[in-house]
Amino acid sequence: MIFWSILAYFFIISAIIGSIFIWIRVQKYPQQMKIMNTVWVLTALWGSWAALWAYMRFGENHKNKNSSMKMDSDMSMESGLSENKMSMPMDMPDMKMNSEMTDKSGMTENKMSMPMDMSDVKMNSGMTMKSGMSDNKMSMPMPGMKMDSNKPFWQKVTLSALHCGAGCTLADIIGEGIGYFGFSHLSGWTIWWQWGFDYILALIIGVLFQFAAIRPMMKMSVSKTILRALRIDFFSLTSWQIGMYLFMGFIFFIYPAERFEQNSIMFWFLMQIAMLTGFLFAYPTNYILIKLKIKPAM
Repeated sequence: MIFWSILAYFFIISAIIGSIFIWIRVQKYPQQMKIMNTVWVLTALWGSWAALWAYMRFGENHKNKNSSMKMDSDMSMESGLSENKMSMPMDMPDMKMNSEMTDKSGMTENKMSMPMDMSDVKMNSGMTMKSGMSDNKMSMPMPGMKMDSNKPFWQKVTLSALHCGAGCTLADIIGEGIGYFGFSHLSGWTIWWQWGFDYILALIIGVLFQFAAIRPMMKMSVSKTILRALRIDFFSLTSWQIGMYLFMGFIFFIYPAERFEQNSIMFWFLMQIAMLTGFLFAYPTNYILIKLKIKPAM
């Protein structure tokens, strides 16, 4: 028993430290989707070292540091703008570019000299632009809405599952706290009531998390966005909670002597393992939902 207590303290303390560390990192490297800042912090509370590894491996967003764009060695920006100047390809068959610009419409004596910033234009066989604009088209990233399409599919599924699990994590922390301090002393309050309360709370918080994720991308009314968020998150969240309940049920019912109260360190260590079990159940669910295009990939 002493071994398990030491192990519990180790993982709980590691989780708290990891969560604080990630919170500090997301202040410096904010996520492209704002809700993911909260998701990673909550994930560390149950994922401990595994969550820290995942964040450092593919979670940290160096591309969005301080919401600024990076310029390459030619001072070219991805959006096609450099120092507030725009370079555009121009078809000028009637205009000769010597030391000055001569208009062929009859104005030969009045010559116009125009200073032109050609730092972003190379004159080879034609005018080639390095700003990323071709055929008068501009490709601009949209802050807060850009997804990293270069991530492997398994990472996208993982992020989607973690997004769902963050709502469950917050709901279980709040729900178990309310249950212990407010309802556990009521007559007839059983573990079934507690789990039902946790599930409803998780569904509410999970929908709010999903709402925060899809609202910036979809110009719909609040009610329609909430219904869509519920449709997206229902199966993922339910599968997560089922995984948790199966593990906790095994602990509480198979080994009733080892049932721990919510104010014990061992209970929250078991909750960490339950959350991991929930993730293992939610991962294939998110995989299917994303493949069927019911849920957008993170």
